[in-house]
Amino acid sequence: LSAQPASAPKAPLIAILNAYPPEMEAMIQAFDLKGSGFSSEVVRGFRFYRGELEGRQVVVVETGMSPVNAAMALQLTLLIRANLLSDQTL
Repeated sequence: LSAQPASAPKAPLIAILNAYPPEMEAMIQAFDLKGSGFSSEVVRGFRFYRGELEGRQVVVVETGMSPVNAAMALQLTLLIRANLLSDQTL
């Protein structure tokens, strides 16, 4: 086994998970997620908004009202962040 140099750490990521649709709509309006440079994509049925607020990387996800959905959305967020989820696996 050989040691590999550690890659440079990424900037911290803020992940916001919203379960309730009116809560998500309020978040979209408050942070202008549809018009302020955030990208939007659907990954395995979850809508992800990714962008930057006040110099920090932010992901906002509507999970639906289920702890299982919240766990799955968070896992997807972490996989995307680590570049372990490619377009072919979406």
